[in-house]
Amino acid sequence: MDVTGITSTSAQTSAGAANQSSNPISEDFDTFLTLLTAQIRNQDPLAPLDSTQFVEQLATFSSLEQQVRTNDHLESISLMIAELFTSTAGDWVGQDAAVTTSWLPYQGGAVSFTADIPAEADQALMVLRDTAGEVVDTQSLDPAQSPWSWDGKTSKNADAEHGLYQMVIELYQGGQPLGMMEPKIISKVTQASIENGEIMLGFENNMTQSATKVTRVAGE
Repeated sequence: MDVTGITSTSAQTSAGAANQSSNPISEDFDTFLTLLTAQIRNQDPLAPLDSTQFVEQLATFSSLEQQVRTNDHLESISLMIAELFTSTAGDWVGQDAAVTTSWLPYQGGAVSFTADIPAEADQALMVLRDTAGEVVDTQSLDPAQSPWSWDGKTSKNADAEHGLYQMVIELYQGGQPLGMMEPKIISKVTQASIENGEIMLGFENNMTQSATKVTRVAGE
């Protein structure tokens, strides 16, 4: 599997923790075991270790042993989770995916987009505005022909400048407005990273979004 473009901070951190030769709990456990063994070997035969005290020390020994085992298990689980996240992130790279957003960082060329148009809407209109709120272009959409494409031209048939635009879809029924919705901008995933236990995706058009808010586009 090609995992080009993946950065896994969590995996590196977990691997570093697992490769450490010691940790405070293990050191405490080894020290306690050494002291307990020396105490038993060197006790006075005429005044052996008090049984109650010995039982308490054995209980402490058992507790430390359990903590060491728990710590080892947690490190193992952490590594497995990091490896799983890295593998899952790699599956996204090179795939086309749709991000639900009204903000489009335009870098030139045509822009593909889709939307889940509600059944009651018999007409849909894409409206593109610049950051000043001025309408740059409009496009009538056939709800049955998704996905659609904006050719990068303004309403005056000029090439749109690179920059940030707002794209919304206005919905109508029998000529009456029903409301607006955000489109799903389609772009290729070029990078995947793991940040705070979450897969973040970077796109060809410079968008960045969590994988939980992205939809893979089948057949692209």
